[in-house]
Amino acid sequence: MHIGRNNRNIQYTMQDQNGKAYTLHETKEEKDLGIGIDPNLKFSAHVAHAANKSHQILGLIQRSFTYMDMSLMKQLYIALVRPHLEYGKIVWHPYLKKDIQLLTYWKA
Repeated sequence: MHIGRNNRNIQYTMQDQNGKAYTLHETKEEKDLGIGIDPNLKFSAHVAHAANKSHQILGLIQRSFTYMDMSLMKQLYIALVRPHLEYGKIVWHPYLKKDIQLLTYWKA
């Protein structure tokens, strides 16, 4: 991944022990410790993934329980959904309006 505006898009190669050269392929998104980042240092894809995963878990909760009161829903939300929304938030704290709107729906 090439980061920065003035970074020239150079193709990098590596050699193995036998001297055979391999070209490294450029990526558009990288993950480190489960947090995705793009070349513009934005976390929009990561925010969308976290919101989507939370939505899936909420659907699973809804399908699994026939009766649910507020206290049970709160416990399930805190235990199963919030960790996906809060993991690494110090790093990827949303600052773009579209990311904030996407996550505002999931706030408890």
